[in-house]
Amino acid sequence: YKSVDTFYIKRCIELAQKGIGRTYPNPMVGAVIVHNNKIIGEGYHKKAGESHAEINAINYAMHFCVYNYIWLTHKSKILYKEN
Repeated sequence: YKSVDTFYIKRCIELAQKGIGRTYPNPMVGAVIVHNNKIIGEGYHKKAGESHAEINAINYAMHFCVYNYIWLTHKSKILYKEN
């Protein structure tokens, strides 16, 4: 990973930790949406039964037209999707 990836992944982990104790049986998940190396959306899974991190991040970023990457943590795996 590049240092920029590490930065975004660390932010995902910080966000995911906000859900400690409230997401069971789902995992704690954090997500950021980045455009032109700037975070334009972020979210986390706040509570079981509510929207997941990715949806919360997308809702946060809805006023932007496009995105470059979505980074997220999920079940101890680090994933990213390139657009």
